[in-house]
Amino acid sequence: MKISLLLSALLLVSLSAFAQNPPSTGQWLILATSETNSNTLDGTPLQFITDWTTTTHGNSATISPVLANTFTNSACSASGQPANFTVSYNPGHATTTIRVRVDNAQTFTFTQSAGNGSSNFTGTFKSSGGGCTQADSGSFSATLYPPLDSPIVGTIESYAGTNPVTATITSSVDSNFNVTGTVSAPTKPCFADLAINGTAAQAYGASIATGDVEVLFASDDSGDVAAFVLSATDANGNTLTPPWPASAFVTYVVLAGPCSGDSGTDAPFHAVSTHYPKHIPFRPRRFQRRRDPDAVPSNEPNAEIEPSAVTGIEH
Repeated sequence: MKISLLLSALLLVSLSAFAQNPPSTGQWLILATSETNSNTLDGTPLQFITDWTTTTHGNSATISPVLANTFTNSACSASGQPANFTVSYNPGHATTTIRVRVDNAQTFTFTQSAGNGSSNFTGTFKSSGGGCTQADSGSFSATLYPPLDSPIVGTIESYAGTNPVTATITSSVDSNFNVTGTVSAPTKPCFADLAINGTAAQAYGASIATGDVEVLFASDDSGDVAAFVLSATDANGNTLTPPWPASAFVTYVVLAGPCSGDSGTDAPFHAVSTHYPKHIPFRPRRFQRRRDPDAVPSNEPNAEIEPSAVTGIEH
């Protein structure tokens, strides 16, 4: 009898502890690990990256995704961003459900079946029938990624074939997933001393962290503005070694100033301290090239950052 009571008590404690583990606040990747149909333009697995904030109430939790920081590689989303993204947590079963609505009211539902919940979980998903999503279904994984908040150093190489230069990127992510910091490349005038989310840079877009990606807009007092995408994968979609956030693949385009139109990549940047997980690439982000942030965009083709970046971000 005592053994039976003891086992029952231990089971209750274990279930209670598990029920207190909703997915943590942070940067998340939701990745299809098997699919019945392909819903992406490039044939890679379906992915969503997002940020969300978790507020706990005893064993229950309220999860608030940041829709502006939520992106997908699904061909069912013309903009690369879902129309709606919600996350709910069931404390009774200690499970998380993610519901995503893309263009034309097509929906995906991801339901947890295993995992510790707080930093990773797995389960099954299905999409609505007909339309672009093709009644897709399969399994998925959801993974929490740490912010890239250590200085990273690498060699910037312009596609124009100019001499490569050494650059240091120092970034910090706040509780709202906004990024601030600096980009410094003393031997490249346009990158000599840029402030991430500087006054001029803010006219082009927000500097944010989502999943294992950082999207940065940086500027200086001389009118130089550049955009950077820091990713966990290289130009061929291979996970870097050591993995994020110990290293990052950086692509850039100069948006304003004497170097406007210059773009390139690196030989990847490496952080001072290391450890952590991996992930696969997203479709490139395209940045509108404008010399004057207040001017109406011209018909000049968009500058592109290739090839590993946030899925279809089109601000």
